[in-house]
Amino acid sequence: MHYPQPISNLVRFVEPFPEDQTHLFLALRNPTTFIPAMMAEAKTENLNFIMNTSDPRALRWSDLLKSIRERFPALPITIWCTKDTPFIWGQFMRLVGGFSPSTPMIGSYRLIENILSEEGFTRFQAYLEKHPEMNER
Repeated sequence: MHYPQPISNLVRFVEPFPEDQTHLFLALRNPTTFIPAMMAEAKTENLNFIMNTSDPRALRWSDLLKSIRERFPALPITIWCTKDTPFIWGQFMRLVGGFSPSTPMIGSYRLIENILSEEGFTRFQAYLEKHPEMNER
C-alpha cells in the first residue's frame, strides 16, 4: 500500500528546517483497529465502501517506513505499538523531552489511570508503593 500523504506531510515538516535535529516518533496501530477507525473517519457504516476502496491485506506499516527511510535516510525514527503507549508513557515523555531516564515525570501513569477502574488504579498505585525498586522498564 502506498502512503503519499504522510510522506508529503513529513517533507513539509522536515525540509524547511534542514539544520535542526528532527526525530520521528511513530506509534503503529494494529490494522484490525485501523479499519474500524477508517470507517468512523469516513463517516460510513458501510463495510463494503471500505472493503471496495482498500485491501486490508495491503495494510503494512513496513511500506510506509520504507518510504520514509528512502526519502529521509538519516532521520532517526522511534517506533512502538499504540497499544503499549499507556505502559511506556513516562519513558516516551522523557525521550521526547530529552530528559534522563531517571527524571521523575508527573503523569507517567495517566493513561493507565484512564484504562483501569478506580479500584484497579488504586491497587496499581499501592503495588508500586510496596515495590519502590520497580521502574517502568
